Amino acid sequence: MPSLLQSYRNPAFAVVGIGASAGGPEACQRLFDTISAKTGMAFILVQHLDPGHPSMMAELLAGHTGMTVAQAVEGVQVEPNHLYLIPPGKLMSYAGGKLHLSPAQTGQALRLPFDQLLRSMAAELGPRAIAVVLTGTGADGSASLADIRAAGGTVLVQDPVEAAFDGMPRNALATGQVADVAPIVGLAAALEVLANTAPSAHAEEDAPATLADISAPSRRSNKDAAE
Repeated sequence: MPSLLQSYRNPAFAVVGIGASAGGPEACQRLFDTISAKTGMAFILVQHLDPGHPSMMAELLAGHTGMTVAQAVEGVQVEPNHLYLIPPGKLMSYAGGKLHLSPAQTGQALRLPFDQLLRSMAAELGPRAIAVVLTGTGADGSASLADIRAAGGTVLVQDPVEAAFDGMPRNALATGQVADVAPIVGLAAALEVLANTAPSAHAEEDAPATLADISAPSRRSNKDAAE
């Protein structure tokens, strides 16, 4: 039986890290319009933001989900059926069941905040880590997808044909680490399936299955979608 400290650090629910840049607000609105507010999972959104301006993402998304929506603050405890948003000008990581923020410096780190979050999720959550790559330019998230899969987690990607900007989805697909590629409605359906089959905390001690094992088959092959 896990200790109380282990249970606190390793929650029995899945955590979904979502990354997006250009076109992200609309894609996220559609995703949360579609998915239940009571999946029992926690959602963490890394939307690329202008570091010099306040974010309106909480206001933009609050009317599209019944979940609690809030901009993350340092040390906030991650809870199921909550949606946490990265603040402007910050990097965000997951550790000990909490979100931790640090200043984003100019340069590469500022352009790759999703990679930082996903690496920390893989290390802490193992098979309860789910990565979702949505519309956007560039390749943020792609460098850390292997970490998610190696930890037993699952990677879902928006169909680049549907995405307003296909750079992030196509770069994610090119890694070969993607379990499922689908339009927004398909991603929502896959997340609902994962919510119902996610392993509990420490399930790896008594069952070999991972989230990737039960992920729905790709609607299109990674190769076809990447072309």
